[in-house]
Amino acid sequence: MFVLLLACEQEPKQYFSSAPEIDLAKSNTESYYSGNWEAFRANYVDTAKIYHNSTEAITVDEMIMRFKDGLKDVSTYSSKDSIYYEMIVEDDGDHWINMWATWSATFKNTGEKVEVPYHITAMIKDGKIIKEFGYWNHLPIYQALKKSRMQMDTTNTN
Repeated sequence: MFVLLLACEQEPKQYFSSAPEIDLAKSNTESYYSGNWEAFRANYVDTAKIYHNSTEAITVDEMIMRFKDGLKDVSTYSSKDSIYYEMIVEDDGDHWINMWATWSATFKNTGEKVEVPYHITAMIKDGKIIKEFGYWNHLPIYQALKKSRMQMDTTNTN
């Protein structure tokens, strides 16, 4: 009988579509899209390691500075469609949030609209992000940014 009970024991659930960690990720996304950088910053530990399209880590403050620099050239930015979130609990207990979405922006000086799919995965511990990886094709953003800044330079020299 004991063997039967052990055989019926269920594996712990490892995939979630709702959890406090997902709520944190959603809050972070909302802070990013509203430009609330203080609330965005508050979701990370001071020592968080950020890897966006890179194998070298940057700090949260460096990430925010880069976001602000890139966004000063756009008139609007948002998620094109729904943002999809999931949480995975690894065998060792680490909690990872995965999210997928499409970033959409319109550049001020040219009116060019850019849409770029992206993926973010973040490790969360004690209610804060401690490590984050982000992946997207930066080329369309770079090209639109370059055109926008060239247009601004042309406008300023006339």
